[in-house]
Amino acid sequence: MHGGIRQARHRFAGLAVDPVKHILRDGVLEVFDFFTLIQLSIHPALVEAGGIVAHMAGGAKGAGFGAGGFLIIHRVHYILKLNEISGNNLFALQIYFEKGIIPENKIIGGMMLNPVDAALVLVDFQGRLAQIVDRSELVVPNLMRLVKGVQALEMPILATVQVPDKLGPALPELSETLGDTPIISKTAFSAMREPEFMLALKQSGRKQFILGGIEAHVCVLQTGLDLLDAGYEVHILSDAVFSRTAENHDLALARMHDAGATVSSVEIALFELIRTSKHPAFRTISKLVK
Repeated sequence: MHGGIRQARHRFAGLAVDPVKHILRDGVLEVFDFFTLIQLSIHPALVEAGGIVAHMAGGAKGAGFGAGGFLIIHRVHYILKLNEISGNNLFALQIYFEKGIIPENKIIGGMMLNPVDAALVLVDFQGRLAQIVDRSELVVPNLMRLVKGVQALEMPILATVQVPDKLGPALPELSETLGDTPIISKTAFSAMREPEFMLALKQSGRKQFILGGIEAHVCVLQTGLDLLDAGYEVHILSDAVFSRTAENHDLALARMHDAGATVSSVEIALFELIRTSKHPAFRTISKLVK
């Protein structure tokens, strides 16, 4: 067996630990060279178990593993269960296998949206507002695609309405689809200025927020800017935010982009969340966007 695996055995208190059995049992193992990693990555038992993923640790510097560095190998199922590795510290060398590329519906790592870290924020989808915006015929169909896609991925949804006694309740299609999910009333333009929304946001534990709503240049914009200011990642969907004029819609997207948000769309976001046709929700989402 290659020296890197022998070192892995030696590292565990001098016991003759079989590294494959150790990964299968404990879900984690330290190794000291890339060749060992490749050997383990193609081992039939690990492939059958769902694959492995590795990241640098211990001061590792590049391929040379300087400064006493090493690689930590995790079973994909193990890290997804613990959610202990995500985008910023996931090592660039990711080895996912056919049988374990997407365990259940969870994907982590990288710059894209992922259903482990993301939540959907729906700002003021109310009947009176929906009737007066530009492209009003797209409000309900695009909203339903988005909500049903996110529900298929079992992600949190945070929804608000602005002074409903004056502007009316949430769209009936939205209320029906959300079911028991609460819809938070607010008076401030930014949902982030509403204590009940802030509590729901904190309880969600999410750090990526997909943003849709009405109107793009007022409540949606101010909510997005406050989310960015609080250190969250924001993806604003161009075809799920609406204003009374096309000019204000476009200006709001430009303002959000300049502030650091990602400008996206319903279809881009949904496919980004699943990343592969092997995802269990792929067929559902494909039907939604047709």
